[in-house]
Amino acid sequence: MRPKPSASTQPLRLLYVGLPSFRDSFAESLLRQLMSEAQNLEIAAVTTPAPSVFESEEAFKGIEFVQKDDLEYIERIESLDKAPDFTLSQALVERHLDTEYTYLSISDRNSIGGGYPVYRRRRAFRRILSFWYGFLTSRSIDRVVLLGYPHAGWNNVLIDVAKALSIKLTLVDFTVINETTLVSELSRAYEPVAPALYANLSTDRVRDKIPPALLARAQAPLYGLAYSQKVKDEVQDNTQGDSFASLLKSAARRPLRKIRPSFTRLSGAKTRLAVATMAYKARRQVSRQLAAYRARAISQPDLSANYIYFPLHLQPERSTSPAGGFFDDQLLAAEILAASLPEGWELYIKEHPSQFWHPRAIKQSDFRSESFYERLAALPNTRLIAFEHDSHQLIEDAALIATITGTAGWETIMRGKPCLAFGEPWYRGCAACFPVDSVESCRNALTRAEGMSPKDVERSVLEFLLHYADRILPVPFLPDRKVAPAAEYLAQTKAITEAVVRELLASPGERAQHRA
Repeated sequence: MRPKPSASTQPLRLLYVGLPSFRDSFAESLLRQLMSEAQNLEIAAVTTPAPSVFESEEAFKGIEFVQKDDLEYIERIESLDKAPDFTLSQALVERHLDTEYTYLSISDRNSIGGGYPVYRRRRAFRRILSFWYGFLTSRSIDRVVLLGYPHAGWNNVLIDVAKALSIKLTLVDFTVINETTLVSELSRAYEPVAPALYANLSTDRVRDKIPPALLARAQAPLYGLAYSQKVKDEVQDNTQGDSFASLLKSAARRPLRKIRPSFTRLSGAKTRLAVATMAYKARRQVSRQLAAYRARAISQPDLSANYIYFPLHLQPERSTSPAGGFFDDQLLAAEILAASLPEGWELYIKEHPSQFWHPRAIKQSDFRSESFYERLAALPNTRLIAFEHDSHQLIEDAALIATITGTAGWETIMRGKPCLAFGEPWYRGCAACFPVDSVESCRNALTRAEGMSPKDVERSVLEFLLHYADRILPVPFLPDRKVAPAAEYLAQTKAITEAVVRELLASPGERAQHRA
């Protein structure tokens, strides 16, 4: 196992996991501020796609840079040699089987055009697993800072290994509340609010203890709830760009020119011509899926009925993989809901309109099929709803909302109604959000949800905001130095830096005192 620090006075050694796009970004600003302001922390290593940018600077001497691409492109994964050899065992691999499932699921999004076979991707997973065990132990890493919820595969393996080695992980991520940032120890990022924790406080007192800036942001209309009209308009007529000639128009000029590296991580495509061919097939496939959905969807659902509204997630996205766990299979969630319906209730399912958007077809065409919609429509008491139908109206009139991890769940809670969640949304700790994973748990949740009044839901939201007030900052995630004035940008990044340092160095007793 990894060596422990020899003395309590030694600084904690930190691995900083940045964002894919690093140079001239918030990730760089946060790193520099951590280096200058953290007295008891030592930045030992940084993951980045551009190590050469920093290695020449004197300030970064002594920091080890891990090239992110070495952990994403399969040929480079197979030749990883930066860490000392660490030999896995069957028992150790079996300990991480859930993460292997997650890695294979995530790697599907980069396996364009068939990609590499599962056995080779499993081998890549085990090489990454071995790498992180060797790296974290040999570098004596004490803390890991994650900028953004891990969903690239290699960083999911990292957090699992860190947990196995009892290394503390600090997450810096967005929430759906406008202009807020979550800074939390990963193990506390989704913890439920204990039922009796604030029982001695009146609702008004709970509200008064919430920082005004956080409460105001939580109560404001959410950004981004309405989908881009441009996307909806383009989906209305998904024939534009279907012809092979139109896709070849630009590729034909330089058909052998290398394409963006992101397309080659786990696929065989190497040229623009190859990608144009794949795009043509993908768009044809998406058009067939759209036709299959429209043939089964109704445009005028009965909004007076007792129904559960289940909006599907766009795939592939982090909201289902990894955050959805086993419920990246949304059909399984729908089957559980349909089997759990009370007598006389219905299940309304609406597809995410961007699932049919042609500019994304090459990556998402394999995540739906015509049979997918056939099976959904065949579920008992289930209706597919035309994606043009207003989502807000469906939420407003629903008896209940079910989601994997979506924004719809939080919007429902803010409207005074509980929700069901199959995955791990950031608001999972709210008592009005009921985690479900089976017919039995779903039926139990429905019974409990029916017993919650709008006042009960409001109380649970206020308790959640108070409980997380030391973790949700009224500062935008990824402040934009191109938009915000220089002084404002500096203040925003400094606020996040101070919260990260506070979280890294805090003891459990200090956290409890802060919440009191």
